[in-house]
Amino acid sequence: MREAGGGHHDLEVILRRPTAVSLIVICATALATGSAVALGQTPFPVYGDTPTTSTPVPDPVVPAAPATPVAPAVPAVSSREAELQGQIATLRRQLARERAKHRRQLRAVRTSARAHVSRTLKDAVNQQPVQHAIALAAATFGVSEDKLRRVASCESTLNPSAGDGRRYVGLFQFGAPLWRATPYRDFSRTDPYAAALAASWAFARGMRSHWPVCGYR
Repeated sequence: MREAGGGHHDLEVILRRPTAVSLIVICATALATGSAVALGQTPFPVYGDTPTTSTPVPDPVVPAAPATPVAPAVPAVSSREAELQGQIATLRRQLARERAKHRRQLRAVRTSARAHVSRTLKDAVNQQPVQHAIALAAATFGVSEDKLRRVASCESTLNPSAGDGRRYVGLFQFGAPLWRATPYRDFSRTDPYAAALAASWAFARGMRSHWPVCGYR
């Protein structure tokens, strides 16, 4: 649209003034920042250009090499240490021998103790009928119970199975001829009741000479 009297030139001036002002603002900003202009980079994009941004690329990370394990240094053994180690080894061998010896002795003591307990129990079991047999025999024939017990203790230590099984056997160590002469000959000489009754029968008849040692006690 054109005005009369030269209005066309005034419109051109009005359109150009904002462009000049924009350039002044851009230059002032560049001078204020300094770095962008100095590096040849435009802080504001020029009309028609595509704005670009530069992103810093980090350096590649190189993994560290694994550390090589270092073996600890072995201290040198002195002559004194070697001597002490030898003495320790000798003492250990001596201790092992002493322990083995102690175990053998302990086994022997245990075996002996078991045998002693077994004999004691056996004797205790056997003593009860022996004492009863002596008391019964003494009462049957009127002989002293103490005398019969002394003779039996002397002959067999109150063991009804004492003897070699051939010549003298039993609680009173009867020989075969005398045993056959008693009323109890049909019983075994190792029977404590038969032996005690036979001895009491013999002593009641004055036959103590058949026990030349123990019969006079």
